[in-house]
Amino acid sequence: MIKDAFLAIAAVVLLACDGNPFGPVYNACAKEMEVVRTSYPGTPSQEQRVRLSDGRPAVVWSIAPQPGALTPRGIAFMGAGLLAASCNVCWPADLCWTDEILPVL
Repeated sequence: MIKDAFLAIAAVVLLACDGNPFGPVYNACAKEMEVVRTSYPGTPSQEQRVRLSDGRPAVVWSIAPQPGALTPRGIAFMGAGLLAASCNVCWPADLCWTDEILPVL
């Protein structure tokens, strides 16, 4: 019975992602992404997608340079867990910023 429930949930998740493993990250992080776009006009200047070694998908943005201000190099949006039900935002100075993220900028 538990196996059947798991298979049903897995099927729904696969259909919801529509074959795009990064779709759940965009859905979970939509508000956070909008805040970054508003705070740093012209962002993202570049976008990369990476699968972290723990299996989580991450969307990494290069932040557009801002006149007269120090600008972070980038930001990563990661789903919390494999299903990306909630959003983790990671700045370069944060502990969550790993060597897996840096090369894609």
